[in-house]
Amino acid sequence: MMTFLSNNPAKRILCNMAILLFIALLGADTACAQAKFIKLTALKIEFTGSYDDNILRYSSRDIERFQNRREYYPSKLSTYDDWQNDFRLKFYFAGPKALNSPPEIWYFGKFSQYCNNPFNNYSTHTLIINQKLSKSFSLKLRYFYMPDFYLREYKDRDLNQYHSCRFDDHQAGAGLNFRWNQRIELSLFAEFEQIYYNKYFTEYDSELWSGNAGINYRFNPDWRFLLDLGYTQSDNIGYKSLISAGGVTPNEDTEYGDSSYDEEIYQAEIRYRKRNLFGGKDVWFSLQYKLRHRIYTTDNHLLADPYHSSRSDDRQRIIFTLSRKLTAKLEGAFSYTREWRITHSDYAPVEEVKNFTQDIFSLDLTYSIY
Repeated sequence: MMTFLSNNPAKRILCNMAILLFIALLGADTACAQAKFIKLTALKIEFTGSYDDNILRYSSRDIERFQNRREYYPSKLSTYDDWQNDFRLKFYFAGPKALNSPPEIWYFGKFSQYCNNPFNNYSTHTLIINQKLSKSFSLKLRYFYMPDFYLREYKDRDLNQYHSCRFDDHQAGAGLNFRWNQRIELSLFAEFEQIYYNKYFTEYDSELWSGNAGINYRFNPDWRFLLDLGYTQSDNIGYKSLISAGGVTPNEDTEYGDSSYDEEIYQAEIRYRKRNLFGGKDVWFSLQYKLRHRIYTTDNHLLADPYHSSRSDDRQRIIFTLSRKLTAKLEGAFSYTREWRITHSDYAPVEEVKNFTQDIFSLDLTYSIY
């Protein structure tokens, strides 16, 4: 997105937000006046402030090395924890009538800023189209784009130099929702993803196929349960044969090896609404658990590819959230996230490098402009 301010990350974020907001308000006025093709039905602005105690998901070993200045590579980190500010604009449109119902078109833009480590700033863009097909069926289309996301400093084996490892992430998917009755809703979704890295790390390039099935069950107006099961297959399309690496066994995680994997995903969430709490307002409580069980599928033997051969990961996440309306147009939320990874490998150093824990405390405000 074009910006007319300096390279200061905070100013760039605010400029982009201002441009999007101006376009939105101009579009709202035009849509309301003409309402011929597409109409803006809602516009929300959201701010989230978070304390993250491990922004790059360092292992305990890596944190200790950072604190004692014993890292292999020239780290850009000033602190391994940080305060993160997220700014979001959420646009909700109604499209031209199709199949007896106008489609819902949503665009969400997010810009994230790290106070102490601005090199880690990033943005995401999400476009969603929901089209009702019948009384019970609806079609969902989704596109997600995250450009130039920073991962970490890694060694480029071609130049034998350390560089910032960054990638672009594209996701495109489609699915069907089926409302069984007033209490039960079922969903199916399939997605294709491309993760392409910067010029130093094209060996990491991957393409992924995934699918999932979900159920949303409403026990009553105040209790809901969601369950989602998914499967992903990732192909490391940028992988180069180990022969070209001269048969060298790396002593750190680098471009060597085939990182293709299969992954099973299990996610469950329970939501509860307590009415007339804290000043007569309804408060929603939610607890979410997610498990990603990943098995690396390389055919390379352990000595040639120690960071992938025989390796499996269990990455888990718990999110607790409470939210409530503060005013007619303002909603607030507090959330706590704990995420951790447990790695299993026949090569012991992999577990030491890849295991991590992360705790995030967040405050969120969402204001409905239109």
